[in-house]
Amino acid sequence: MTKPIVSAKYYAARFGQHIRENGLRSAAVLVGKNLIWPYCGWLIRRRIQAHEQFDLKHGLDTQTPIPIRDLEIWEPAAQYAVHYEGAAIPLVHRILRHLRTDLSRFTFIDLGSGKGRVLLVAAQYCFKSVIGLEFSKTLHDIAQANLSNFVKQGLTQTPPTSINMDAGEFDFSQFTDKVVFCNNPFTETLALRILDNYELSLQKTRRLVMKEY
Repeated sequence: MTKPIVSAKYYAARFGQHIRENGLRSAAVLVGKNLIWPYCGWLIRRRIQAHEQFDLKHGLDTQTPIPIRDLEIWEPAAQYAVHYEGAAIPLVHRILRHLRTDLSRFTFIDLGSGKGRVLLVAAQYCFKSVIGLEFSKTLHDIAQANLSNFVKQGLTQTPPTSINMDAGEFDFSQFTDKVVFCNNPFTETLALRILDNYELSLQKTRRLVMKEY
C-alpha cells in the first residue's frame, strides 16, 4: 500500500498546534531535536564536497577513503592503524593561525600523515620544515604524488616531506622547536608509546614544543 504524501501545509498546521498547546520553548526544543542530525549530515556532505573540489582543482587525491584491509596489514604498525580520513582543511588552517608565533623556528611534524593533506596545508606556512610520518607505503606513495603536484603549482612556502616509517620509531630529539600534529591515526597503545618517546626527546633537547591533536 502506497504511503500518502503529506504536504508542508499539514506539518505547518501541526507545528502551529504544538506552539499553541505547549508554548514556544517546547516548540524550539522540538525543532532542535528534529534538525540536529539532518544539519550534521549536511555539514559532513558539504565538507566532503569541499575536499573533493580541492582535489579536483589541484590534481590531488586526499579525499578517497582506503580501508585498512587494503593497506600493508603485514606491517607491525598496521595493528594500531585507524582507517584513513584526512583532517578538515579549514580546521588545520584555524589551528595553525592560532599558534601566533614565529613559525620559521619550528619543524611541523604530522604523525600518521596518510595521503598528505595536513602537510599540504602546513606547507603553505613559513615553517622551518614540514614532515609527515606514515607507516603505509600505499598512502605514502599517494602523499608523495600529492606533495609533488602541490609544490609544482607554486602553492607552498615550505617544501613538505613524507617519510614512510612507523611513527612509534621516530626520534623527536633530532629536531629542536617543533609543532606535532595528530588527527587520530592510530590506537591508544601506539599513542602511548609515541608519547613516551616524545617525553624522552624533551629531556634531551629541552626546547619548545607545541602539540595539536
